[in-house]
Amino acid sequence: VLASDTKTWLENTLTAWLNSKERKAQIEAERYYVGEQKIDNREREVIGENGRLETVRNVTNNRLKNNIYRHMVDQKRNFSFGKPFVIEGKDDASVKALKSVFDEHFVRIINILGKDAINGGKAALYPYYNEEGEFCFEIFKASELLPIWKDSLHTKLLFCLRYYETEVQKTFGTETVEKVQIFTKEACYNYIRSSGRLIPDTDSGEVVNYMSTDYVVDPETNKIEKVYYGWDKVPIVFFRFNAIEQPLLSRCKSLQDAYNEILSNFKNQMDEDPGQSILVLHNYDGEDLKEFRSKLAVHRAIKVRSVEGVDGKVETLRIEVNSANYELILKLLKKAIVEQCHGFDVKDD
Repeated sequence: VLASDTKTWLENTLTAWLNSKERKAQIEAERYYVGEQKIDNREREVIGENGRLETVRNVTNNRLKNNIYRHMVDQKRNFSFGKPFVIEGKDDASVKALKSVFDEHFVRIINILGKDAINGGKAALYPYYNEEGEFCFEIFKASELLPIWKDSLHTKLLFCLRYYETEVQKTFGTETVEKVQIFTKEACYNYIRSSGRLIPDTDSGEVVNYMSTDYVVDPETNKIEKVYYGWDKVPIVFFRFNAIEQPLLSRCKSLQDAYNEILSNFKNQMDEDPGQSILVLHNYDGEDLKEFRSKLAVHRAIKVRSVEGVDGKVETLRIEVNSANYELILKLLKKAIVEQCHGFDVKDD
C-alpha cells in the first residue's frame, strides 16, 4: 500500500504527464504512422461577407495523403533490424542457451520495438515469466510509460508507471477502465485510476504481482511455502531513438502536412470546372446565377438576347492550372522530409 503523500505525488505526476506535450506528440506520431493525419479534418473555406473565413460544403474537398513519414520510419527500422542477428561464442552451451531465448520470435519483437521507438522517441521491453513459467517479452510504447529516473542521463530507473485503457464488460455493455501499473525491482503493483485517484485493483486479480514465484518445502515445518522472486533492477528496458528521446515526427510534421495540402489542392483544381474558367455573361436572359448554372449543366445550352442593339454573348476567362508548379513544390517538400528525417530517397538519381 502506498503512503498517502507518495500516492498523492504519483497521482499528480501521472495527471500532469497524461496532459503533457510529450505524450501528445507520442500519440500523434503513432496516428500519423497509420495514416490518421491533419489533412483528414481539412475544410474548404472562403472569405465571407464580413471578411471572415467561412466553411463551404458545395465544393470539391479532396483529402489526399502520401505518407512519406511512414516510409521514413519503415526505412530506418528495416535498415537497423531487417536482418536477423547472429549469436556466436566459444562456449557452445552458452550459445545454445542464448539462442533458445533470442530466437526468430525475438527478432520480430525487436523489429516492432524499433518501430515504436522511432515513433515515440523511445520504447521499452518488459521481460517476465508467464503462468507456465516460460520466459517472455512484452513491448510497451512510449505513450504508455512514465519512467521515474534516478539520474539526469536516464540510465538508472527508480521505478516506472504504465498507463493504459481497457474495455471491461458490465451489465449494460462495456466500460472503459483506466489501468495503472507501478513497476519496481521487487514487484508490479496494480491500480485503477478513477477521477485522477489511484485505487488498488482488486477486481482483476492480485494487487501485487511478483516477477516470478515458486514453491519450496520448509525443512523445519515440512510445509510447502510460496516463494516470491524479484529482479536486481526494475525490469523495464528502454530503447531510445536518440539522446533526447524525440519522436521522428517532430522533425517533419509541418512538411508532411504541407505535402498533403499541396497534393489535395492540385486535385481540387483538376476536379473543379468553375475553378478553371470564369463565365462572363452579356445580356443573359435571366438574373439568377444558380439558374444559369443549372440550365447549363442540364441542357448543355444557354439562351442570350440583344438589348438596345447590343448582342448577348457568353465569354470565359480561362485559369490555367500549371501542373509543373505543383510537381516542383511536391518534389521539394518530399526532399525536405527525407533530409529532415535523415533518410534517403531510393528513386533519387
